[in-house]
Amino acid sequence: MHDVQEELHSARGALPWIHSASQPLFDLAYADDTLLMGTNVEVVQTALHSLQKIAKCYNLQLNKGKCELIRMFTDKGITFLPTELHPQGEAIKVVAQAKYLGVILTASGSASKDVEARITKAQAGMNSLAKFWAHSSLTKEWKIRVYKGTFIPMILYGMDTASLTAHNIQRLETFHHRALRRILGLKSTHYTKNIATNTNTTTISHADVRTLADNIPSIAQLLSQSRMKLLGHILRSPNEDLMKSTCLDNVLKYRTPKGKNRGGRPNLLWIDTAVREAWDQLLPMEVAHTVQGVFSYPTSILPIARLDSQRLFWRTEVVSGPTRFNETVAAAGAEETVVVDS
Repeated sequence: MHDVQEELHSARGALPWIHSASQPLFDLAYADDTLLMGTNVEVVQTALHSLQKIAKCYNLQLNKGKCELIRMFTDKGITFLPTELHPQGEAIKVVAQAKYLGVILTASGSASKDVEARITKAQAGMNSLAKFWAHSSLTKEWKIRVYKGTFIPMILYGMDTASLTAHNIQRLETFHHRALRRILGLKSTHYTKNIATNTNTTTISHADVRTLADNIPSIAQLLSQSRMKLLGHILRSPNEDLMKSTCLDNVLKYRTPKGKNRGGRPNLLWIDTAVREAWDQLLPMEVAHTVQGVFSYPTSILPIARLDSQRLFWRTEVVSGPTRFNETVAAAGAEETVVVDS
């Protein structure tokens, strides 16, 4: 890819970019999984042909059967380099969705297909361990440990970077609580309220189920913790960091998609969702009210960036949720002073 970048720079005078000309980005590569991106067909076509030519110099070639094209706002296709069999170049297979590094990418940018696939896979795994969950000689703690170590990562891997709708989160919560009830041997609220013939049957809420399951958090809480941890990392990173540069410019302004908008409701913007969530965590706190004057809910990121720079505060109050921060600092020997004055 280094050689590809050199060739593209020589031919075009600059590298392709999708969000910032000063921080060009057109490819992601992990081992042999390569993703090419561009704002128009010509850019991606040029990058693909350059990749093919330079790969050949290293006695490498693309597996054309595994190459797929996702298109947004265009009906144009992309072809491989011309060959004797295909003088005009063989067209790349066009798909509505594709899997990259375990995540399903779609032309619409929606995470719904990915959520659906994860739940289906996790449910199949739960069913395959039916005898394990029902085994009476195994402790509840051991079953919960297996569930947390295997199935929580299965449904939440990479989800801290996804723009999830309320419906997406509700579907994940439904799987989560059904799985916990199965492990604990508890009936659903629907069964106890509408089906059970014994009027003395106790209805156990989702919150009670999580308490019985060693106080395991809800999916929304787990996602929030991961998202706030990632947001803190991004805000503390230098401006040239890839994740930061794709979310924010050098003055911490959101990077918004440019060009033609798709029809229907606008897509969720991850950075906007994360910042709003951080505000929701901070506003109820006394420390937040002391800097209320510099708050511009919900889009101002500067006060959050100031508080994020104080890592103990961010770790205890935003990532872990309300934990009586002052007592935490006292217990830690006041190792870090929190300054909330702008």
